[in-house]
Amino acid sequence: MELYNDRIDKIIMKLKNDLDNKIELIIAGSTYKKTNIKGISDIDLLMVLPNGFNESQEPRGVLRIVRKLLKQRYPNTVVRSGDRSISLCFNDITLQIVPVFKKDNKFVLPANSYDWTKPTNQHHFTDMLNSVCKKFGKNNDGIDRAIAVIKVMKNIESKKPKHLRITGYHIEQIVVETLRNLDDDRKDVSYLLNECLSAASKQVLTKTKECSGQTDYVDQDHGSSYSHHRYLMSESFLSVKK
Repeated sequence: MELYNDRIDKIIMKLKNDLDNKIELIIAGSTYKKTNIKGISDIDLLMVLPNGFNESQEPRGVLRIVRKLLKQRYPNTVVRSGDRSISLCFNDITLQIVPVFKKDNKFVLPANSYDWTKPTNQHHFTDMLNSVCKKFGKNNDGIDRAIAVIKVMKNIESKKPKHLRITGYHIEQIVVETLRNLDDDRKDVSYLLNECLSAASKQVLTKTKECSGQTDYVDQDHGSSYSHHRYLMSESFLSVKK
C-alpha cells in the first residue's frame, strides 16, 4: 500500500507540473481519509478554479473547459466527463477531478450538471471519522479499527452486483454513525463489522441524509424509501454477516 501511495503522490505532482502549478489541487475523498483501497477506490482531487470562473457558469460548462484542458495536456490518456467530475484514467490509477470554488476554508462543488452546492467544510466528516478512530483505537497491525471496518465493507461492496452497491462515502458514513452511537466498549473488528452490517441493512431501506451538506442525500440513485430494490440491498448486507 505504501508503494501505491507513493505512485499516487508522483502522479499528482506530475499533474501539478503539467498544469504549470497555476491551478491548486487538493487531495480529497478516501485518499485523504486513508480509507482508499488499491484497485477499487478512485483518487479524488479538488481542482480550485482560478480567476475567470464564477458560480454563474453551469458546472457542465466548467467541466467541458476542464476536460479540454486535460485532454490537451494528456492526448493519449482517456479523459471522461461526468455530472460532477472529470476522470483522468491512467493505466493503474484513475484520478477523479472535481472543479471547485474556494471560499475561506470551505468549497463550492458541482451538485449536478446545472447547480453548485452551498459552501461546505470538507473536513467536517473527516473530523467525525477521526473521533471514531480515537474511540476504538488501533488493532495489532497498527490500523485504526474503524478504518479496518470501512475497508472490509468496501471490499464486500465491490463484489456485489453493481445495481446493489452503495458508494464508498455512504459506507464511511454508515460506519461512522454506527460506531459513534455504539455504547459497547468491545473493540473486536469482527464484532464492529457485524454491528455496521446490521446498521447498513436497516439504513439502506430509506434515503440517507448526507452529513456534511454537500448534497441532500448520499444515495439518491437508489430510488424511493422501502422500495423492492432497497429491500434487495438490505438483504445483501445481512447475507454477509458472520
